[in-house]
Amino acid sequence: MPVPERHGSLLRTGLLSAGRPRDGALSAPFENTQTYSFELEGKLHWDNAAKRPLKLELKGKGSTESVREMTREESTMRIESTEEAEIEYSVVVSEAKVEAKEDAKQE
Repeated sequence: MPVPERHGSLLRTGLLSAGRPRDGALSAPFENTQTYSFELEGKLHWDNAAKRPLKLELKGKGSTESVREMTREESTMRIESTEEAEIEYSVVVSEAKVEAKEDAKQE
C-alpha cells in the first residue's frame, strides 16, 4: 500500500510505520510556542475635503521565533527557529461606487 504524500516527513523520522502512526508516536507530550515581533513606521495619507483615508504605507522589520519541544519515554527533542524579514505594506482606499448603493436601496 503506498504511503500518502503528506506522511512522507513522518515516515522519514520513523513516526510512521506502513502509513500508520507508531504506538505513542503522535500522542507524546509536546510544547509549541511562537513569538511574533514587528516594528513598523509609516504614513497615513488623508483627504481632508472628503474626510477619509486615501492610502496607508508601512515599512519596517518583523521576526518570528518558534520553539517545539517533544518528550517520549526518556528522550527530549527541542527545535528552535528564528526568521527575520523586511516588510513593506501598502493599502489604497477607494470610495464605493454610488451605483452599488442606489441598487441596494431599490431592492
